[in-house]
Amino acid sequence: MKNILAMLATAEKESRGLKPDETARILRGAGEQRGEVEALLKLEASDVEKRDGLKALFDDAEQRSNQDEARRVIAGAPAILTGKAKPEVRYGLPLDEERSFADVAGVQAATASEFGNYVRSVMRGEVRAQSEGTGNKGGYLVPTEYAAGVLDLARNKTAVARAGASIYPMSSNTLKVTKVVGDAVPAWRNEAAVIGESDMTFGEVTFTARSLAVLVKASLEVVEDAPNFGDILTKALAEQFGIALDQAALYGSGVAPTPQGVYTASGVTSTEAATNGAAPTWDMLIDGVARLEAKNYTPSGIIVAPRTEAGLAKQRENGTTGPYLVAPEYVSRVARYSTNGVKTNQTQGTAANKASDAFIADWSQGVGIGMRTDFRILPMREAFLANGQIGFVGWLRADVQTLRPEAIEVIKGLL
Repeated sequence: MKNILAMLATAEKESRGLKPDETARILRGAGEQRGEVEALLKLEASDVEKRDGLKALFDDAEQRSNQDEARRVIAGAPAILTGKAKPEVRYGLPLDEERSFADVAGVQAATASEFGNYVRSVMRGEVRAQSEGTGNKGGYLVPTEYAAGVLDLARNKTAVARAGASIYPMSSNTLKVTKVVGDAVPAWRNEAAVIGESDMTFGEVTFTARSLAVLVKASLEVVEDAPNFGDILTKALAEQFGIALDQAALYGSGVAPTPQGVYTASGVTSTEAATNGAAPTWDMLIDGVARLEAKNYTPSGIIVAPRTEAGLAKQRENGTTGPYLVAPEYVSRVARYSTNGVKTNQTQGTAANKASDAFIADWSQGVGIGMRTDFRILPMREAFLANGQIGFVGWLRADVQTLRPEAIEVIKGLL
């Protein structure tokens, strides 16, 4: 069995950067090992099941012409051999804490160090572009196991996602998701009485993948020598993608190519802190939580700017003196997240360009983020060479949709 697993790893590794016909050749070579599989496995019921599963897998792999799909198929063989099935994740269903983009792709996510080594190889021209993109036609399509790591980290860096927004992996340019528009209302009844009708109404939202790009720079020395270069690059990309996704989910204009955020979405409740703005207080957040709970929603997160979080932390019993005030239990039970994706240059009455907002929601019901499972990167070798730097443009495709606007509360005018 170890021989077979090693063979699969080699076939998968050699298939990177190859054209589809070359990939098919590698996979056919792997398929020819089926006789060895049958010889190694004992003819017990469970082993026959494994053998048949591998045969079907290799047959499917030989029929594939798309490199990424072929590698995805062959990556599932170790799970068959070991009997350890991967968590089932289907497109159109949101991820949860136990499921990642790597699970969706059917691969083992690469480490940050491996991603760094890959990027170095791309920078030096040692890695050929994948079939879906070239260096001068939209960038290098990052192999799935590397892309999964970046996407999962970007997900963890997005405050809206951490607060509970539903993340929908997208396998194509669009994804339709059903949402509840109106809830059914039950009614008490007497024995044998007719059951009253109450229709639950459903709607549909369509995620359309939009391009989101970011440029990060690093010194040539760091790229060549730093053992943690991959970790630095991965975190830098994820951090910026996280902020951009937060900004889109919260404030997006809805004018293409920007998605529409909850700030301007129809049906979202907005409340002013004061006509001309006011400093944030725990009472404001308590009232926001109470308004949501009055609508039978359970707030999963409060999202504010770092400035607002600091302002809340500075509150004292006697104004500017005395012990600091801790968050009342009523509001502290709701997790708070701060992100630079929340604006601090809003206008509220006479407070021009200095107000901010707080977003309170049952995020899993209120907001959905669709993300394509591919990711691209393009090294910019010459643009920053005079400063001894190299740039890396990374971009992914994503969209934001407001699912249930009534599950969201916005407090405006925080100073």
